Amino acid sequence: MKKFLIIPAALALTLGVVGCSKQPTTPEAPTTGGVDGTVSTVPDFSSDATIVATVVPAVAAAVSKAVGAEGAVTVDEMNNVINIKGTVPNNDLKRAAEAAAKDALAKMNAPADIKVNNALMVK
Repeated sequence: MKKFLIIPAALALTLGVVGCSKQPTTPEAPTTGGVDGTVSTVPDFSSDATIVATVVPAVAAAVSKAVGAEGAVTVDEMNNVINIKGTVPNNDLKRAAEAAAKDALAKMNAPADIKVNNALMVK
């Protein structure tokens, strides 16, 4: 009979320890909706380095998702212009890539002076 009492007691102690492991939270930087709908830090659009490090990868991910495996697309930035280059099989995917890029910029609250140049070729 003692064996049956030890198991529930050990289980209760284990669950109590696991349930008390919450860490205090610290305040974070201002956030907004990310490209994929998640919460992300608002980028600082004042420098080209930030745009290249933050905006270009986010736009590239959105464009890749819109185009899928059907296109070969690259994204880069020059003088506040996001350039979408490569090939897609049809005009619908070309338009979808541009729309995804603009939507990604809007979700990041990018300033209006950051433009999208859709240089995709339809093959």
